[in-house]
Amino acid sequence: AEATLRTNFLAPLWTTTAAIPHLLRAGGGTIVNVSSFASLVVPPREGVYAASKAALNAWSEGLAHDLAGSGIHVALVHPGPIDTEIWDKRQEPSGYTGKRWPARDVAGAIVRAIERGEREVVVPRRNPGLVAARWLGWFAPSLLRRALRRLDPVPPGVFDAARAGSLAGVDPNGEAVECGS
Repeated sequence: AEATLRTNFLAPLWTTTAAIPHLLRAGGGTIVNVSSFASLVVPPREGVYAASKAALNAWSEGLAHDLAGSGIHVALVHPGPIDTEIWDKRQEPSGYTGKRWPARDVAGAIVRAIERGEREVVVPRRNPGLVAARWLGWFAPSLLRRALRRLDPVPPGVFDAARAGSLAGVDPNGEAVECGS
């Protein structure tokens, strides 16, 4: 969790904080933070990742307020299913089997956010699945949770293994833990 927060939230925070004085001296500029659609609709088994990106969202929004009138524009890009190597790095295969958009679409969204002064951009734009997921999250959250559980369920045996490890005093990484009574 800490490594994910360092990479997805603290690194952009530190980099941006270092850039702001230079942007102020230059009379303005644009800061674009790349978040994730997972920060808007949290997929199963992605809670820490989504939380790290949601922290980036909140900080970016606050930063935009703080820099109002400075000539510095702050934008957020929320990529959805983008075809990168991240899909191969999961411990279990993803339940998502839909279309993956090319990474160049994210690059295009970043350029659009800069050129048009857009505050938030979702990639891909106007994708029916992403639009439906956000809508369900706002108006029918229990239906969204049910759909997400079906889309990417926790693999069989995970809870049984965690329960057995807990009873044996071992965490999911195999490290001994003390259990309070």
